[in-house]
Amino acid sequence: MEAIQVIADLMQVTRQATLRVIDGLTQEEAIWRPAYGANPIGFILWHMVRTQDGFFHRGITPGTQLWEKSGWHERFGLPLGDTGNSYTAEQVESFQVPPLDDLLAYMAEVQESALEIVRNLDSSRLLETPRTDRPDWTVLRYMRTSLTHENQHTGAIEYLRGLAKSR
Repeated sequence: MEAIQVIADLMQVTRQATLRVIDGLTQEEAIWRPAYGANPIGFILWHMVRTQDGFFHRGITPGTQLWEKSGWHERFGLPLGDTGNSYTAEQVESFQVPPLDDLLAYMAEVQESALEIVRNLDSSRLLETPRTDRPDWTVLRYMRTSLTHENQHTGAIEYLRGLAKSR
């Protein structure tokens, strides 16, 4: 099995794990916060997918992120460059979790497009640095970081669902 096939397989397995953890999630659960300034599940999902969108549609392939290209920023009422990084407690509190159907549709579109990018990538590009402003970020690093990022956030979501159920 070639590296590209392994990466595509890992992306699918990782997303399946995320989807299992959020299976049956309600809008009420998606917006629940265990404490002031804590990230709700819906915020974490949105941030996770925004990051994947940026890694694949700006980092690996120069171009327009689906956030802008498909108008997701307008649907969610958020700025173009917003990814949720470094939000203050006040910003987290004011974040309006999008409707789950929309969030899941954005997740699916980004995943499908990211997988297409991976499957069409020549493995000789894995060690390329596609952006001159990030010379330490190779194509492989973007992919690896996207996978670990999603895995970490999936664990956080699973923990939050457990907390929400124990209330």
